[in-house]
Amino acid sequence: MSKILVVFGATGIQGGSVVKAILADPVLSRDFKIKAVTRDPSKDSAKALAQQGVEVVKADLDSKDSLRDALKNAHTVFLVTDFFGLLRNPNPTLMGEGKNLMDVAKEREILHGKNAADVAKEMEVQHLIFSSYAYISKVSKGKYVNVRQVDSKGEVEEYIRGIGVPATFLHGGTYMSNFFRGVGLSFQKKPDGTYKLPLPAPANASRFPLIKPTDTGNYVKAIIKHREQLLGERFFAASGYYTAQEIVDEFAEIKGKEVEYSEITQDEFISTLPPFLQQQMLETFLIMADPDVGLFPGYPDLKPFHEMLDEQPISWKKYVATDATYKDF
Repeated sequence: MSKILVVFGATGIQGGSVVKAILADPVLSRDFKIKAVTRDPSKDSAKALAQQGVEVVKADLDSKDSLRDALKNAHTVFLVTDFFGLLRNPNPTLMGEGKNLMDVAKEREILHGKNAADVAKEMEVQHLIFSSYAYISKVSKGKYVNVRQVDSKGEVEEYIRGIGVPATFLHGGTYMSNFFRGVGLSFQKKPDGTYKLPLPAPANASRFPLIKPTDTGNYVKAIIKHREQLLGERFFAASGYYTAQEIVDEFAEIKGKEVEYSEITQDEFISTLPPFLQQQMLETFLIMADPDVGLFPGYPDLKPFHEMLDEQPISWKKYVATDATYKDF
């Protein structure tokens, strides 16, 4: 009998990639029956999953009762939480007087992660795969305290470890797509058709661990297939570490146009951002320019993780050359 794999965020980038990868794998598609969790089974993306034979269930991370139904008889769970969901869908009832939107988003994401972890433990889930990050404010000893969308996941990871759920922690890199449509990191096209990448650090100081967003499923497959080896461990998911200069040079090589790296001040960087995001996005960048911190603290060797993959991850150069969405950027 097939085991049940519950996938949160199944209509989003990460969860959708996991569903696609499992369905395409001749072994895992036989070993697992996928249960896709969504808050709205009536939307087109959820209906598309159902047409592929995926069971689509309604659940809300605010409700443990709905989570119990979703996780019933589950063997493996892929859990992704959504820090920025509150920004896309503001909820006035959550915003008390004087509350910071980013603080509320962090509290909400932590609550969601803990709710899912509690129910996973209660339902005796055998493998929880949590899309996580390091607890940067602790790793940096208080140097960076505003990376709330990172710390929230780090706090949930600590909680999962503390309650004893069998788990693996997927630490994904910076999305390659962020350089085309991200907040603060994007290439800018100048009137003459050339490009520039303005960031507040020397060109070779930063080390971005880059990942193609839809490669997530490839990494989750490896985690499932190497469960015993990876229980309690972190799995670092990125094709490699890239300096800003390497990102610029390879972009220029593929585009065949002049691309300039522009070192700007921190004030210039945050001036382009909404006030509530300024310090958060600045510190998100600065940790990747800090040799003592990094998005992957300690900058672990990625080769052992690549060796577990069925398919090698897409490089930055190949992404720029082949991704249909951005090839005409």
